[in-house]
Amino acid sequence: MRSWRIALSASATSSAWTSVAQLAEMGNTKSALFTLLSSFNTLTHGSTEFKKSLRNKVIHEFDKTDDALTLFNEMPRSCPYPSLVEFDQPLTVVVRMKNYEATVSLCKLMELEGYIHNGFSLSILINCFCHLGLVNFGFSTLGKMFELGFDPDVITFNTLINGSCVEGKVCESRRVFDDMVWDGFHPDLITYSTLVNGLCNIGKSGEAVRLMKRMEEGGFLPNIVIYGTVIDRLCKDGLIIEALKLFSEMIDKGIILDVFICSSLIQAMCGSRKWKVAKSSLDELVGRSNLMLSPII
Repeated sequence: MRSWRIALSASATSSAWTSVAQLAEMGNTKSALFTLLSSFNTLTHGSTEFKKSLRNKVIHEFDKTDDALTLFNEMPRSCPYPSLVEFDQPLTVVVRMKNYEATVSLCKLMELEGYIHNGFSLSILINCFCHLGLVNFGFSTLGKMFELGFDPDVITFNTLINGSCVEGKVCESRRVFDDMVWDGFHPDLITYSTLVNGLCNIGKSGEAVRLMKRMEEGGFLPNIVIYGTVIDRLCKDGLIIEALKLFSEMIDKGIILDVFICSSLIQAMCGSRKWKVAKSSLDELVGRSNLMLSPII
């Protein structure tokens, strides 16, 4: 196990989970579901009627977050005792409502009822923390995943990387990426594009270009959005020649150019002392791509 896993597992302390408990103090409104839950108590263990009733309530009757909170409070009193998978069903509905605080509360309620979270519920919790701007809690939850023996999927890693980038912690995102690859996890197109965009946002255009090369080595071709983001950053950094090299790569790969990229190059040339050389190169490249610049200029 790599040291980052050990460090994350050690960080899964009570501090984050205490904060989860604080978030859980919400949603005490009674709802119509409360009167319907008594029917659960007459069902026998493993009955299909129970599962059908639960499924129907999950699909049709969760109009408010309070409904989900009420159901979670009452489910442990039902017979048969709900499985973790059955708890996960209303949890999924609430997170789809984008009520992330309530979802965190429900996760805590599950824990208080004695359930040990599975990889699915922990992944949901990480997603909620990142949407709430609590990425540190997300990493603590990742540590808990490792501690319980669950391996996160690439979606979970992407959530943490994006959350860190949104908070301006791009260097931390890059470390997560490197550790992820080192540990045998495979990044996808979203992983690369998120990190490239984050690097460009903090002015690390050179590192973004290197990551693009690594991306291609991993079997992913940068799309026009990634090229446009990096070219625009290079232009803002005054690295017009480097931007033109990427522009040339796009043409060689048959990627259809857009106005945004050409506009970035033209604006950069206007403020550059090397504008004559840059314009000559741009004219040549545009000629190869059969793109008309007159509407842009």
